[in-house]
Amino acid sequence: MSRKDQYLAKLSSERAGVLDLLARLLATTNHNDGDLALILVLQRRLAAIEQAVRRLHAGDYGVCERCGQLIAPERLDAVPEVTLCADCAARITHLGSRRQQALPLAA
Repeated sequence: MSRKDQYLAKLSSERAGVLDLLARLLATTNHNDGDLALILVLQRRLAAIEQAVRRLHAGDYGVCERCGQLIAPERLDAVPEVTLCADCAARITHLGSRRQQALPLAA
């Protein structure tokens, strides 16, 4: 099985799992705030997985959206819908934490 087929199988499996969780959550009639938050997270994850499948078919799967370098196979194996290499993800996380530190505290 080619690497592309392996990633497609992994993404398909992840998609099926997310759809199953969404179906079970949506089948319940009483949703609390935690359920609604989880539904939103799952919808975002589903969108990311579907985008990864499109990138895979387009031939640019595994390429960092920020710097254009290849994303490490280990990173793709762990989170197949990832769009950033480890370096770019770390930079963005670092910038976000610096911005949080710079924000004034609410009175």
